[in-house]
Formats: sequence, structure tokens, C-alpha cells
Amino acid sequence: MENLKIAIEAYEDYRLDEAEQLIQKYLKESKENHDVAYAYLGRIRYKWQKFGEAINMYNKALEINPDYEFAKTGITLIDNITAIRNTFYFENAYTDDEIIPNL
Repeated sequence: MENLKIAIEAYEDYRLDEAEQLIQKYLKESKENHDVAYAYLGRIRYKWQKFGEAINMYNKALEINPDYEFAKTGITLIDNITAIRNTFYFENAYTDDEIIPNL
């Protein structure tokens, strides 16, 4: 668990590459707290805006611990972000037809 605490400290200090390496090493060497490790890998991917990978990591955490709120919250955050992005891209009141005059 000590190595995982060091990885979480690296994450909190925004040393994300280091945190990811430490967590990957922890997952290979330890058999405990894998739900926490995967959830933090999800947070790292979230910070990198790799939302699909982040959701995969959160889902791995939830496979181990279905009640893990940290992982559930991470998925909810990503769902909210992607919903906002979709609103910006797809709910535009203007279309090309209204902007470009008939030829």
C-alpha cells in the first residue's frame, strides 16, 4: 500500500507520468487495492483528456468493487463533459444553408 500512497502523492502533485508508472508497478507487485489503483489510472487518463481510456480504467475499478464511489464519480464527470461537448458541436442553431446564399 505504501507504493500506492507514493503514486497518489505524485498524482496530487500533478506528476502524472510518474504516478502512472508507479501505479502500473504497484498493480504488478501487489494483490490488494487494485480498485483504487485502477481508479487513479482513470483520473490520470481523465486529466490527459483520454476519456475513453479513463472510462475503461474506472470500469475495471468497478469490476473489483461495484460500490466504489470514486470510480462512479469519475464516469459521471466524463459523461457530463462529453454531453457538454456534444451540445456545442451538434445543437448549433445555424446551418450552412442559412449562412450560404442560394446559388
